[in-house]
Amino acid sequence: HLSIVLIFVDDILVIGTKERVQEVANLLRRRFNAKEVTNGRYIGITMERIDGWFYLHQKEDINKALIKYRIDQDENIRYLIRIT
Repeated sequence: HLSIVLIFVDDILVIGTKERVQEVANLLRRRFNAKEVTNGRYIGITMERIDGWFYLHQKEDINKALIKYRIDQDENIRYLIRIT
């Protein structure tokens, strides 16, 4: 079975079947001081699975930036982008 392992500095994402992901995670934990995080975020990108589709977004970070720079209060700015 195929597994995909993405590594970015100290973040690792393992993609594959549940069994294969668990096997790779166990190997990584035995070799490194690794912990499993299952909150669906990787390098600042939120991953969600809805109705069999994977969605990648940074909604929380965008909303924080809109509030920080007070863009959320400007009615003339439209920032919704939908990609299908």
